[in-house]
Amino acid sequence: MIFIDVKRINFFLFFFLYIGLSSCSPSSSGREILDMNTDWAFYRGDVEEGRRADLDDSGWMPVALPHIMQLETKHCGGNSIYDGVGWYRCYFKLPAKYKDKRVVVSFEGVMTNCDVYLNGQKVTEHHGGYMGFVADLTDRIDWNGNNVLAIRVSAEPDPLTPPGKPQDKMDFYYYSGIYRDVRMVITDKVYITDPLQENIVAGGGQFVTFPEVTKDKARTHLATHIRNLTDKDQTLSVFSQLVDSVGHVVAEAETPVTLQKQSDGTVEQDLIVDRPALWHPYTPNLYTLHTQLLSENKVLDETTRKIGIRTIRYTAEDGFFINGEKLYMRGANRHQAFANVGDAASNSMQVRDVIDLKRGGYNAVRAAHYPN
Repeated sequence: MIFIDVKRINFFLFFFLYIGLSSCSPSSSGREILDMNTDWAFYRGDVEEGRRADLDDSGWMPVALPHIMQLETKHCGGNSIYDGVGWYRCYFKLPAKYKDKRVVVSFEGVMTNCDVYLNGQKVTEHHGGYMGFVADLTDRIDWNGNNVLAIRVSAEPDPLTPPGKPQDKMDFYYYSGIYRDVRMVITDKVYITDPLQENIVAGGGQFVTFPEVTKDKARTHLATHIRNLTDKDQTLSVFSQLVDSVGHVVAEAETPVTLQKQSDGTVEQDLIVDRPALWHPYTPNLYTLHTQLLSENKVLDETTRKIGIRTIRYTAEDGFFINGEKLYMRGANRHQAFANVGDAASNSMQVRDVIDLKRGGYNAVRAAHYPN
C-alpha cells in the first residue's frame, strides 16, 4: 500500500554550519509525493529469481523501512555484522489518472549496492550506500494490475565502492539494507528535475547560492533545472517567491523560458532581500522558497524548500567567520548509527541526537566519515 507523505522536520539545518540550506517535501497540484516505507517483504539471503513478478514471497518477513538486514547490538565491535545479500519486494497499484505522468521512486540510501526491478525487468542499479538515487518507473508500470518492485541489496565487500574494505578492517559499521526512507514522486512530464537523477556536476534540481550577503542586503541566486519529456516545444515561465518566517513575501521573480521537445535547460534568477534575517547557529532564521513551473495559468510543477541566508569564511590564521563575525566552533564527531537498529534509525532518533548536541553546547558537527 502507498500512503501520502507528511511534511518532515528538517532537523539538521540549525546545527550543520556548512549547510544553511535544505529541502522539504513539496506539495502542489503538479507534484505528488507518496510514502513507500510500509508493507515490504524481506528475505535475508540470495534468491535466484527474486525479481520475478510471480514469485511466491508469502513466507518472507514483513518489514517496514528504514530497515537493516540483521539487527546489531553494538555500534562497532565483534565484526559480526551481516555483509551478505538480501531481497526486498513491495506491491503497489496506481490509478489511471497518473498514466501520462512521470513516476519515479526516490531512495535516500541503500547499503551498499543494489539492483532495482519492476515486474521482473531491471530498472537501474546503484553503487554506494551513503548517497540517494532515483529509479524511473514511468514506462514500465502495469496500469491494469499489481506492480512488484523488487530490490536486490548486496552488502558484500566491494573494493570499488566506498568504504571499499571488508568489515574487519573498518573501525565503524556500515550495516546493510534499505536503511533510509523511500518515496514515490509523481510529476508532469515537464518538471523541475531531481539532482540525483540528473547526475550533473553542480547542477540538476534547484541550486541556491548567496553571492552577496550583508546586514543591509542579500542576493539569493537560483539556478533551476527543468526538463521537457514531451514531443512538443513548451513555452513556460519559472516563478519564484521568498517568504519570511511570518508569511510576508520579501522577494519574487518570474522568468520566461522556451524548452524544445525532449530537452532540458537551466533558468537563473536573483532574489534581492533588503535587511535580511541572516542564518546563524544561534539565530537560525529561515526563509521559505516557493518555485512554480507555469504554462499559461497551469502549475505544471512546484517545489518548496527552507533556506538560510548566510556567508561563511575560514582562514588558517583567523579561524571561522559567519556573516562577517568570528565564531569559535565547538563540535563533535557523530555517526548515524544506534544500538539494535544500526543505521536504520528513525527521524525522531536523529532529532534526539541534534537536541542532545545543542544541549551540550555544540554549534558544529563532523558527520563522521560519510554523508549522514
